[in-house]
Amino acid sequence: MSKERVIIGLDASSSEIGICIWSLDNSKILQLTHKTLGEKESVVLKGDKFKQLMTDLHQEYDIVQVGIEEAFVAMYGMSSSAHTTALLNQVNAIYQYIIHSMGIKVSVITPHMARKLSFPNVKLMSKSKCGMSEKEQIFVHVCQEIGETYFPTKVMARGKNKGEVRFEDWCTDMSDAYVICKAIRKNYE
Repeated sequence: MSKERVIIGLDASSSEIGICIWSLDNSKILQLTHKTLGEKESVVLKGDKFKQLMTDLHQEYDIVQVGIEEAFVAMYGMSSSAHTTALLNQVNAIYQYIIHSMGIKVSVITPHMARKLSFPNVKLMSKSKCGMSEKEQIFVHVCQEIGETYFPTKVMARGKNKGEVRFEDWCTDMSDAYVICKAIRKNYE
C-alpha cells in the first residue's frame, strides 16, 4: 500500500511547532496540529524531539516537501532578545538539516512572503492601528477560510476573564503552519 503524498508546513520555534499536513493526492488538510517542546531543554534535545517527530511523519506519509519559516536575521520590532533570536536561528538550522538529511526537499520562506502568497488581497495593519499582531490578524483570516473547528479552545479558570472561552495560545502557530503550507503549495502546483 502506497503512502499518501503530502506537503508539510511548519511554524517551528524553540518551544512550539505548528504543523500543517496537506494531501497532494486529495487536496485537503490531513492534520493541523502542534507539538510542544520543552522550553528549558537544550537545543540538542529539541533537535532530537524534532527528529522523532519527522521520523514518525515520514513513516506515515510520502513527504514531498516541507516548508519552514526562515530564521530570524535580526530582532523584529525589538520583540525578541538577542538570546531568543540566536536560539531560534539554532533550532531552525537543526530542523532544516534534519529534514534535508531525510532526503526531503526543504523550502524556506519568510512569514511576510508566506502571508502575501496565501492571502494576496489582505492588507495587514500595525498592532498600534488594530490592536492585533500580524500573526493574530492572519489567524482571523485562516479561521474565516478553513473554519474554527481546527483550533482548540480553553475556558479561562480565573481572573477577570473567568469563564470566557479562548483559543489555545499555540493556535496562532498552527495557523501560521497552514499559511506556510498554503504558500509552499502555490509554488509546488
